[in-house]
Amino acid sequence: MKLLTRMMSLRRCRADASRSRVTAMNDPQEYYLKGYAVRAFRSDHTLEALNRRLCEVQSGALRPGFVWEVKYKNTRDLRPSVFEYDDVFVDILIRNDIPSLLRRVTGLDLTLAHIQLRQTFPGKSYMDWHRDTHFHNGKVTGNLPPVHKLIFYPRAGTPSRPKLAVIPGSHRRMFNNRWRDLAAVVTDGTRATISSSDDGYILFDTSLQHAVIPETDPGGSLRVIWEFCRDFQLETFGRNHSLPDSYRARAARG
Repeated sequence: MKLLTRMMSLRRCRADASRSRVTAMNDPQEYYLKGYAVRAFRSDHTLEALNRRLCEVQSGALRPGFVWEVKYKNTRDLRPSVFEYDDVFVDILIRNDIPSLLRRVTGLDLTLAHIQLRQTFPGKSYMDWHRDTHFHNGKVTGNLPPVHKLIFYPRAGTPSRPKLAVIPGSHRRMFNNRWRDLAAVVTDGTRATISSSDDGYILFDTSLQHAVIPETDPGGSLRVIWEFCRDFQLETFGRNHSLPDSYRARAARG
């Protein structure tokens, strides 16, 4: 009995030490292990301008020449280009030194490939548990290597509500069989939830298992999605041909 007690005590000590090491992780280590990072934009005039513009869009006031286009059920995307809608959608990245954050956590010099402004409405989730990039039954779906997304869920005058669920570390354990991969979602009890706010965002590896939480606000809600990739992957996006060059130039100026 004493031996069992000592063994259990040693196991607890090792677990405590492991947790201690985890809390001391730096940004690249955390991003590698979890597959995502949650941060907040700095509170300044750029963030105020972004939130003000998003509140206008949420109220239905679109600038001339821009329209909504339905892509998925219960959603619609701003067209023809978020990049051309307002400079603030790139300004917020530069002001918060997102290029440096990307280099720090990925070790790569990624470029901005695409910006989406999406509005979702009540109903079934338009994108339940999935990976943007996966390898099932010998077939690759999505960008390879996976790209990285930064998503901001603005409150835009509404109460904070859960918007996205992720499974930490799931980008490092992918099954070749689709059903086994999905079954892991059910058996893995670890979840993290991202809610709408005035300044918080999530940056994640798109091979991470994630799910859009069904919309509950009668008026719908917005999300801004920035996608970053390697240069050779730019051709897969097709839109915003001037966006990468503009982003690089802005990042260089700081």
